[in-house]
Amino acid sequence: MSQSNGKTATSETQETSFLGQLITQQVDDSEKERFFPGMYGKYYMLAQDYLYFWMRQHTRNWSGGYWRFHHVMAAGTDTVLSGYVFPLTEEGITVQISSNYYQGEMTAQAVGITAMLFAFNHVAWIAYENNADDPIIHSLNEKYVCLKNFALTLPEAVQIFRAID
Repeated sequence: MSQSNGKTATSETQETSFLGQLITQQVDDSEKERFFPGMYGKYYMLAQDYLYFWMRQHTRNWSGGYWRFHHVMAAGTDTVLSGYVFPLTEEGITVQISSNYYQGEMTAQAVGITAMLFAFNHVAWIAYENNADDPIIHSLNEKYVCLKNFALTLPEAVQIFRAID
């Protein structure tokens, strides 16, 4: 990422500066039905199914329920860059991913972000297998990277990144 602002800065400073500009906004109930199609395009049903599958496979004490939806945006704009959902619970959720030996407890928000990162990746690979030139692949990858950048700003960043490693 190269930015020219008249000052010499390290990449880390530029990245940290960029990360500080990401905000989240809760999605209104009236907009929830458009959330997954907006994130995943024609693959939105696959993404929803995968998200629920992932939660059932990798969490011990989650058994369904209501979800909160959030958009990730650049501060000062109405442009949605990415998004995530998470279960409405105050309790910690135990996550176990045998393929990378991760096990730990996370907040609902951190689990939701982790699950969405897995879903963006999964759906991008499915889209690639269907048509390597499909523009949705680039869109999903951009949303994945944006959500990872947002995750870096959270107190549970280490757990999220360990889980997706």
